[in-house]
Amino acid sequence: TVLRAIEETEKLLPQARAMGDRLGHAVDELAARHPALVRGVRRTGLLWALDFRDELAGAFFVLGLFQRGVIVVASAQNLAVPKLYPPLILEDEQIAEFAEKAEETLRSMAG
Repeated sequence: TVLRAIEETEKLLPQARAMGDRLGHAVDELAARHPALVRGVRRTGLLWALDFRDELAGAFFVLGLFQRGVIVVASAQNLAVPKLYPPLILEDEQIAEFAEKAEETLRSMAG
């Protein structure tokens, strides 16, 4: 039923908040280590975006992660701001994998 689905979702929310905060820490660290590429970080709830200095950098980031098996969303309105839409059941291992592959991608873009 709808009520049961809502109750199950509400059970996931505390975990989702905690994972969102951990993902945010990883994204903030990436941005801090690569200021020549990343202008900033955006967040709405569990949804995150990296704000790149130009659209080409954003597109290369999306492509680099895709090549490493990580899907991020490229915005048709602004390629400089790829978006991260993690699932509510996100785990620490997945955050670590994303951070590692994003770091590899950013390093390859920088040099």
